[in-house]
Amino acid sequence: MLFKILNINEKLKDALSILKFVETTEIQSKTLPLLLSNKNAIIVSETGSGKTLCYLLPLFNHILENKNHCAIIITPTKELCRQIYSQILTFKQHIMELHPKLIIGGESSSNLTKNNFLNTNIIVATPNKVYELLKNKLIPVNFNEIILDEADMLFDLGFMNDINNIFTMLNKNIIKVACSATLHDAFANKLKKFFLNTEIIQNAKSIWKNNNVTHTVVYTKDYDANKTLKNLLGNIKPYLCIIFGNTKNIANDIYKAMVEANYNVALIHKDLTNHERRKIFKEINSYTYQYVVATDLISRGVDLPYADLVISYGLPDDALWYIHRSGRVGRNKKGGDSFIVYCKNDDNKIAKLIKKGIKINYSLVTQNEFISKPLQLRLRKKIVFDKETNSEIQKVIRNNKSTKRVKPCYKKKIKSQILKIKQKKKHEHIDKIIKAKFREKLRDKAKNKQ
Repeated sequence: MLFKILNINEKLKDALSILKFVETTEIQSKTLPLLLSNKNAIIVSETGSGKTLCYLLPLFNHILENKNHCAIIITPTKELCRQIYSQILTFKQHIMELHPKLIIGGESSSNLTKNNFLNTNIIVATPNKVYELLKNKLIPVNFNEIILDEADMLFDLGFMNDINNIFTMLNKNIIKVACSATLHDAFANKLKKFFLNTEIIQNAKSIWKNNNVTHTVVYTKDYDANKTLKNLLGNIKPYLCIIFGNTKNIANDIYKAMVEANYNVALIHKDLTNHERRKIFKEINSYTYQYVVATDLISRGVDLPYADLVISYGLPDDALWYIHRSGRVGRNKKGGDSFIVYCKNDDNKIAKLIKKGIKINYSLVTQNEFISKPLQLRLRKKIVFDKETNSEIQKVIRNNKSTKRVKPCYKKKIKSQILKIKQKKKHEHIDKIIKAKFREKLRDKAKNKQ
C-alpha cells in the first residue's frame, strides 16, 4: 500500500513524501486503517517491521485533525524513549503542530511544573516517570491516547504496578495501543485487563525465523571463547557490529580487550550516565564507531540502521533474548549475520534454538579463515522430577497467585523459589549417583580381595 492513498491529512502526506516514506510494510498496511479510525489495537510483529510508524502516523493525524488531541507513549528503557522521541522530532521539522516532551528515568523531575507541559501534546516517557507526573498532577489525566511500546518487556521487567496505576488514573475511554514482537498467553491475559474491545493484529510469520539473518556458531579447536572472539574479529570487516555480553562484567572485559587491540569500539551498559549514553548513541549514528559492545540493554527495540553484524559472546538463558539480539540486523529487508561465540555449557541453549526452527551453521574459526565444520553438541539429560517435587513447585505458584496485591518483580521471585527447589532435587539426584558409584567400587574391591 502507498502512503499517499491513505485517508490522512495533506500535511502528513507531504512530510512522508519529503522523508521518502513511499510504501507501507505488511504490518503497517494492516494496522494504519484501524488506528486512523480511533480503534484500540495490540500490534504484534517481528523486529524491524516498522511497528513505530504504525502508531505514530495515526497519532500525528489525530493531532492535525484536532489540536487538543494528546498522547502518552510509554516504553521500558531510556534508549527506546530517546529513539522514539528522535523520530517524532524528525516529523516535527515538517509538522509544526507536534509538541513532544521526553521524560525518562534517572533524570530529576522535582524541578518540573505544569508550565513545563503547556502545549505539550506528546509525552514520551518510562512508566515510573509517567506515574510520578500523574501522581503529582503535573500533567492532566484527560489524555486521548496511551501507547505501550515493547509492551511484553514492560510487564517482564516488573512495571506491572506502574502500568496498573497509570490506567486507573486515566480516562476509561482513552484510545489504547500496544506494540510487541511477541504475544504469549500470559502477556495477552495481562493486557486484557486494560485493553477491552481490542483487536489483535499480527503477522503470521514466526518470530523465530527471519530469512534476512544468517545464524552461525563459531568455535576454536580448544573451545576457548576468548580465542574464538579474537579469531572471529580478525576475519571480519563489518560496517557496524554489535557485540553482546550476558553480563556487565563480560561486556567490560570484551571492551577492554578490544581497546588494547586498537579496535574502534564503544561500550554501552546500565551504569553509564544519561549524558554518556546520549553521547555514545550520537557518535554511533555519525559513524564514529565500527564496533559496539553492550549488554541486553539495547537488544530490544533499539534501531541501529547501519548494523550488519551481531555477535553474541555466549547465549542468554532465555532464547527469546537471542532473537531480539539477532533482530538488530536483517531489518527493513536488509541482510545481516548473527555469530554465536561458543561457550562451554551453551550446548543445550543451542539445541533449544534449533528446536524452535532456527537454522544454525557451524564454523571452526582460525586466525586466517572460517572452516565449515559441525560441532558435536554435548547435551545434558533433563532430570525428570518426581510427583512430590512437582507438587512443591505448584504450591509455590499457587501461593503467589493467591496474593491479592501483585508485587514488583514477582515473576523473578517465583522463578528463584522454583530454582531452589529444582537445585535441591538435582543435588540429591547427583548425591545418589555418586554414592551408588562409591558402593560399586567398594564391592569391586571386596571381590578382588576374595
